Amino acid sequence: MKKLAILFVISLLLAGAGCTFKKSVSLNEVSDTPETEEIQEQPIDDTQLDSDNDGLTNAYETNTSKTDPYNSDTDGDGYSDGQEVEAGYDPTVSAESDPTTVADENAKIEVDHIQLTVNCGTDASCFDNKFTNCQPATMTANTGDWAAVSYEITGSATNGCAVTMIYTINPNPTWVNQPMYCIVDNSQDFETAIQLTLNSAIETNGICTGPLNDIIHAN
Repeated sequence: MKKLAILFVISLLLAGAGCTFKKSVSLNEVSDTPETEEIQEQPIDDTQLDSDNDGLTNAYETNTSKTDPYNSDTDGDGYSDGQEVEAGYDPTVSAESDPTTVADENAKIEVDHIQLTVNCGTDASCFDNKFTNCQPATMTANTGDWAAVSYEITGSATNGCAVTMIYTINPNPTWVNQPMYCIVDNSQDFETAIQLTLNSAIETNGICTGPLNDIIHAN
């Protein structure tokens, strides 16, 4: 009996050795789930933005020109705020309600809307097209092989267009870079009209004005 009792105890010990014990987990051993950090939304700096694409930044429109940064034509006159600022006009006042008188030595041109000068380069047809309605434009032309002249239509005037001409190349160095202001009849093409005007200006003092005219008639 004693032997059987010993064997029974041993069998219990062996059975216990094969058991799997589940480890209890203390609440202190459970790590808390990390809290998600709240991302602070940074304010957008729109001072360098041009929301209405008129060539002026939002900051400039708000602080300087006092125009609407979200409306490209604040005064609604058909010209963008950027165009008016570049041309020296008030973009908050409609051009139609604020006519400006422009003096050009030999003519006073009443401007009732903004006209931006078109650079025609050496394109005579472009310049001639603008000349028909006295629209502001510039052109450079060669006069044969001996001279080059720059023309600028500055606006309309009585009996034609106000035109400024400056020789950039001329056999007579005293004529170079000296402007002359003329009223040119725009009922003809520009080439014909300017030639007639210059012929008359050389023969008669007073047809045109300006430094070049004074030089021509000085002798």
